[in-house]
Amino acid sequence: MSPVFAIGLQAFTPAAARLNAAADRTVRAGAGLSGGTARENGWGDDIVQARADMMRARHQAAAAASIIRAASDAAEASLDIRA
Repeated sequence: MSPVFAIGLQAFTPAAARLNAAADRTVRAGAGLSGGTARENGWGDDIVQARADMMRARHQAAAAASIIRAASDAAEASLDIRA
C-alpha cells in the first residue's frame, strides 16, 4: 500500500468517528435522554451543533476520498507508464 493511500485511510477514520458521535448526540437530544425539558437542555443548540459536526465529517470524508482517489490515479498512471 502506498503511503499516500494510507494517509487517506487515516484521514477517513476521524471523519467516521465524528459522524458517529454527531449522530449519537442527535438521537440523545431528540429522545430527551439528558433529562429536563428541551428548552432547559438546549435541545435546539444540541441539534444544530450535531448537524454542523455531520457537515464537517462529510467534508473531512470527501477530502480523505480525494486523497485516496489521487493515490489510486497516480498508481494507475505509474502502471501505464511501465506497460
